[in-house]
Amino acid sequence: MIGILFLYSKYFLVIKEKKEIREVGKIVSIEEVKGDTVFIRGTHEEIEKLERKGFSVFIYPETKPAKQEGYHDYYKLTEYLDTLQVRYPDLVYVFSMGKSVEGRELWVVKVSDNPEDDEPEPEVRFVGTIHGDEPVGTELILMFIDSLLSWYSKKPEIKELVDEREIFFIPLFNPDGNLVLSRYNANGVDLNRNFPVPDGSPGGDGTYELEPETESLINFSAERHFVLSCTFHGGALVVNYPWDYSPDSTPDQELVYKIALAYARENPLMYHSTEFDSGVTHGYSWYPVYGSLQDWSYHETGCIDYTVEISEIKYPPYDSIPAIFRENKGGMIEIIKKAGWGVHGSVRDALAGNSLNAIISVYEIGKDMPAPSGEFHRVLLPGEYTLIFSSPGYTPRVYMFFPVKEDTSLHVKLFPQKRVRVCVRTEVDGVNIKTILSDTGEWRVDGEEEIDVLQGFHYFLASKPGYKTVIDTCTVSGGEEIEFRMEPMDTVVFMSSFGFDGREGSDTIEVNDSIPFDELNVYFEERASSPLTAYLFTPWGDSIMLFKRKEGISGWFEREILSHHPGGILKLSGNAGGRWILLVKSKDDTGGDVRWGLEFGRIAGTEFSCSMNSNATTGIVRLHVEWDGRVVIALYDICGRERERIESVEGGDFVFDLSSFPPGIYFVRVNAGIHRMGEKIVLVR
Repeated sequence: MIGILFLYSKYFLVIKEKKEIREVGKIVSIEEVKGDTVFIRGTHEEIEKLERKGFSVFIYPETKPAKQEGYHDYYKLTEYLDTLQVRYPDLVYVFSMGKSVEGRELWVVKVSDNPEDDEPEPEVRFVGTIHGDEPVGTELILMFIDSLLSWYSKKPEIKELVDEREIFFIPLFNPDGNLVLSRYNANGVDLNRNFPVPDGSPGGDGTYELEPETESLINFSAERHFVLSCTFHGGALVVNYPWDYSPDSTPDQELVYKIALAYARENPLMYHSTEFDSGVTHGYSWYPVYGSLQDWSYHETGCIDYTVEISEIKYPPYDSIPAIFRENKGGMIEIIKKAGWGVHGSVRDALAGNSLNAIISVYEIGKDMPAPSGEFHRVLLPGEYTLIFSSPGYTPRVYMFFPVKEDTSLHVKLFPQKRVRVCVRTEVDGVNIKTILSDTGEWRVDGEEEIDVLQGFHYFLASKPGYKTVIDTCTVSGGEEIEFRMEPMDTVVFMSSFGFDGREGSDTIEVNDSIPFDELNVYFEERASSPLTAYLFTPWGDSIMLFKRKEGISGWFEREILSHHPGGILKLSGNAGGRWILLVKSKDDTGGDVRWGLEFGRIAGTEFSCSMNSNATTGIVRLHVEWDGRVVIALYDICGRERERIESVEGGDFVFDLSSFPPGIYFVRVNAGIHRMGEKIVLVR
């Protein structure tokens, strides 16, 4: 192995600007970055290429550190794990996921309440010593395992986590390299440059060949459904999140960042870093890596993986391990906790009841996740999402405006694809009807017609120019009758177009008139060579993402579908007057041309009026509201606190009794559709 390693000697160079790191990373594999010093390993040809680019490259004299007592090499680890399973047979299961180049077992430790059973619980993975000369990860994992097991009977919160999660530890991923304190495996390959790169390019090792250790972890992960994971390193103090290979953010950027931050906050030394903001960094922004475990993990399996650097020293004195454990145990517990965030449940055949291999898509995020064997755990931040469940041969099931809390359960039933007939009625001819996101079909209906549709649950959209778009839902099994009430709309349309160069462009539509509206539709047509992301900014400051990294967009969006969601209805109403801005971002710097437009619609014939009479002495306030729709009336005190509230499905006569209220100034606010009215009341005694 030593002879192989000398083919890739270690060098260093000093950069003048941060952006030079990216240039270096395109030519040679970067091992680490310390301030303005970049440590690399490459062939003579690669070093010569760097020098031709103007970099001064220096050989780095390597000396192997002396082995320290206390650390667990492969043989000590094997002995320790044998003892561990004997001590905790009800909580620990030790097995091998494969072998290293030199035939050593790649041990896995599973900790759970039923460790030998496969339960429908969120799965977490911790990996240590992917680089053989950074054994601090192995020691952290072993100390954490020991603490979990000893805390289990003493701390209810730990017992709950162990009982409700399946926690997998791979303490020593590179046993061969660790025995000789080498970064590389026995073939001289950096395992954290050996995983498939998301864009299909070769890894940092310059090949597409997978090492035995890499292949073992890939195969093992394919049998599991990990949702969160950490790989521990030495040499810095930071939580590194994907992507490593690209300057882009992941589709789950907000979630990925918040979990990284949650880990770092538990480690004060990390969180208060002077080098990394709040102790976290985007991988590529630190330095590019091609073929990392964390990039492959998220791209291929949906598991959000973090590269956690836990010690400024790669091989610190063993007596510092307890302190490193204390600094990181809180972060590891946070990872285990947050694996339960979001939505979890099962996907089954609606008729037969059997489990289905499915895909769960979150429309707003644009990242598919597997639901193997009908079990899914999709980590999400609290909020409303559009969830789409699909399985080959089944009608997709869509959930719009689905509320997700920190721990939300959802059991999904999919209907086998079978076309059935339903009766559709409309009050006017020429209505276009389609199913939303389930791609079942599209029909033109004149009055009353029968249509063929896939059985299952659907969102139906009915639209016609000059009429308000209507959404209805129905679980279709055949023979149903669906009626759409089409209301005439008065519409005003504004169109514009622009071209842009580079990665970003914007355009403005200025609405100079006062135009009340109940419905907004957006038109978008693009000619660009790479996927675009588009945002709409309203005159009153709202920012709405229309879509993310999509291409071939052309036509009117179905605005009545999803409130404030990409591709769905922006349930905006009010007055259209002001500046509307469209911002587009391209995945690359090739630019493009965009034509876009806004259609403001108001239901024809809707009239609003409101009158109020108040008695300052008795405190009786009477209101009469003329409005064919929902009315909300609220009473506030002078501090802005809501004191009373009336909600009604339509207008009418309403009364507030303030006789028991103290004297003072109060305000009444009336909301009815797009209309707002406010009045001040002075109460005296």
